Amino acid sequence: MAKLSGVKIVDMTAGEVTKVAYEGAEYERAEHPIKKDDLILNVDDHEIDLTIGAFYKVISVDNFNEVQFLDDEDDGRDRHEDDIDFVPFRKVSAQDPTLEARVGKLESDVATLKGEQGPTLKFKAGDKVRGKPNGEKLTLKERMPQYDGIHGLAWNTEEYSSDKWVGENQVELIEEKPLAVGDYAKVVPHNNDIGFGGSPGDIVIIRDKRVDRYRTKELSGGNYHGNPWVKTEGLVRATDEEVAEAKAAHFEVGDYAKVVGRTYLGDIKTGAVVKITEDADEDGDYEIELLDGSDHDYAQVTSLEKVDADKAAIIDKWAKIGRGVNEYKEGDIVTLPGPFVLCSAGEVDSVGEVLVVRRFDGGFDTMHASKATLIAPVESRVDRN
Repeated sequence: MAKLSGVKIVDMTAGEVTKVAYEGAEYERAEHPIKKDDLILNVDDHEIDLTIGAFYKVISVDNFNEVQFLDDEDDGRDRHEDDIDFVPFRKVSAQDPTLEARVGKLESDVATLKGEQGPTLKFKAGDKVRGKPNGEKLTLKERMPQYDGIHGLAWNTEEYSSDKWVGENQVELIEEKPLAVGDYAKVVPHNNDIGFGGSPGDIVIIRDKRVDRYRTKELSGGNYHGNPWVKTEGLVRATDEEVAEAKAAHFEVGDYAKVVGRTYLGDIKTGAVVKITEDADEDGDYEIELLDGSDHDYAQVTSLEKVDADKAAIIDKWAKIGRGVNEYKEGDIVTLPGPFVLCSAGEVDSVGEVLVVRRFDGGFDTMHASKATLIAPVESRVDRN
C-alpha cells in the first residue's frame, strides 16, 4: 500500500507520536529493526514521491534485510531495516481496541460500502490463472488487499502458502476449453520425461492429439524434428498477442525477406532480397535463395526482415544498386509522364518525396518520387567523370 490515509494519533509524549490507530488496530512506536507489517513513519526521507510525516505499510523484509513498501505513486521502494529516516510502529495485541481504533475500523468499513475502497476485480476466487511469463498454473483463493499496489490487486492461491501472493497484473486467465488440432499454444514448464524438443515460451500450433499429449510445430523457428510431442500439461492456450509476435518472427516456404544480418555461408550480402525455400532446421536456419535463383545460403530469423510478396521485386531492384526504394540522387536519369521524358533528377533540390528535376530542354519540373522511373543511376553514367 502507498501513503496511508486514516491513520489516527492515539498517544503522544513530548510532541512525539507514540501510538496510532489504523483500520481497527493499534500500533505502538517500536525499536529498529523494521519488521514486516509494521507501519513506518517518514521523519526525514526527502526523496521524490515520499512525504515527510506520512505513514507507509511494510510489505516484506527480504533476506538482505531490505524493507519493501510502496511510495506515493505506488512504486516499490527499498530501505534498510535500520534506516533511521523511518520510525517503525508495530501492531499491539489487545482484547479491547480503543475508541479511536474502533472508529478507524468503522470508517474503513463505511468507505468500502460506499465503493470508495472497492476496486474492480479482474478475477474471482476459484479462477484458474497462469503466471506471466513463466506459465505457472495457479488457482486464486482469496484477496490479500494489504499487498495491493505494484502488481495490481493481490490474491493468495491454493498452491501458495498463506503469506505468499500474486498480483492481477502478473497473471492471466486460463481458458478451460481444451486445446484442439489447429489451435495455437504456448509451451510452459512441465515434467519433460518424454524427450520433447521444445522449450518454455515457444509458440506452437497443434498438429495432432493423443490422450495425454500433443504433436506440435513451432512458429518461431525449428520444427522439433527430434520429438515434437509434448504432454498436455506442457501447453496453455496462446494469447492473440503472443501468436502475432511469433508469426512476425516466422517465415514459411515461399515468403520473401530482406537480408539484414549475417548469413551462414556469407554468399548473400546484407540488403539483398531473398525467397524462403526451406523451413528452419533444428538450428533455426532458413534456406534462402536470390530472386533470380543464382545463389542460395542459410540465415537465422534475426538476420531476415519480412517483405511483402508484391514489393519484393521492386525492393530487390533498388537493393542491387545499394539504395532504398525511390532513393534518388543528384544526376540520376529518370523518365516522367509527358512530352519531356528524360531529365536529370535532383540537380536543383530534393525535398522529402518531391523531386526537383531539370529537363533536357532546360526547363524544370517537380514531381513525387513514386511517379518517376529510374533509367540510369548517376554512378553508371559514362557522360560524367
